[in-house]
Formats: sequence, C-alpha cells, structure tokens
Amino acid sequence: ELIESLLGKGYDIKIYDECVSMAALFGANKEFIEKRIPHILNLMVDTIDNVLDHADVIIIGNNALEFKDVLPKLNPEQIIFDLVRITDASQTPANYHGIAW
Repeated sequence: ELIESLLGKGYDIKIYDECVSMAALFGANKEFIEKRIPHILNLMVDTIDNVLDHADVIIIGNNALEFKDVLPKLNPEQIIFDLVRITDASQTPANYHGIAW
C-alpha cells in the first residue's frame, strides 16, 4: 500500500528485495501481488546498488546482511530510513533515521 500511495503521488520508485521473485511466489502471496500490485516487476531492480544509484530516499525494511554495507555507499544528499536497525547508534551519519534504540 505504501508503494501504491507513493506511485500515486508521482514518486519514482525502485525496489530491491532478494526475497521477492515472482517465479518463487505461490498461493496467497502471488495472488496478492498479481491483484494489488501487478506492476511490481517493473519497479524491481537486481541489486541494492541499483537503488542507491537512483534514490534520494532509501527505506530499509528487512535485515538482510547486504544492507549492513549501505551507509558508507550513501552520498550526503541521500536520506535513509532504517526500519530494522542495520547498524548500531554509534555508526549513524546525519542523513540516517532509524527506529529508536
């Protein structure tokens, strides 16, 4: 629903999630995507670097190990919202916004 809302407001969205593959989805998950967000495949990219090269704002929504290396790759203008604590509080730059410690 967040994706749909942002798209509806005109935002350019790129999504990376190594766990989402239409070929691997089945049952209720596949049905949800096909009915609610069928265009998600057009938004998906192959690597987190594709998102970082594109985005002004990055939202981390799962705790995959590869996201631990994201902070050093950010440029100062990019903002990151971390919903899963990819790092400890001592390593956060000014453009980092995470859930409370």
